[in-house]
Amino acid sequence: MAKIVIIVTVVCVGVSMFVGATLAQNNALPGREGWTQEWNAAWLDLPSPMYFKVGDVIEFQFIGSGPTEVVVRFVPQSCGIAEPCEIDCQPVQVINGKASYTVAQTHATIKQISVHSGVSGLAWGCKVNGGPIAELQHVLHH
Repeated sequence: MAKIVIIVTVVCVGVSMFVGATLAQNNALPGREGWTQEWNAAWLDLPSPMYFKVGDVIEFQFIGSGPTEVVVRFVPQSCGIAEPCEIDCQPVQVINGKASYTVAQTHATIKQISVHSGVSGLAWGCKVNGGPIAELQHVLHH
């Protein structure tokens, strides 16, 4: 039986304070996965807000071959699902159905992580043409 280690991170902003959980290395992120061909997007809704630091690696495993490239979006609690916030427009290659993304900037109070393949050549204003999206098998945090 695998052990799960939870590290509690506290981030203070002004007078408000957020206490979130970050999973230890090499664990599947908890949450509810979803996807839609209509938006060429797949996502993971996290059960509680999470914190991701520079250098963390998020691995997206698609069912089947998946798209050829995606852009990654972190949705904080303060942002609506349909709003364009915290998107990294640098396309990530998908090889054998797997995309490995290294976090380039800190993301706090994240309620959802999503990937977008941009069949039309754009996703949230980012230039990406990865073909049709596929359903996520799992999302890992290293």
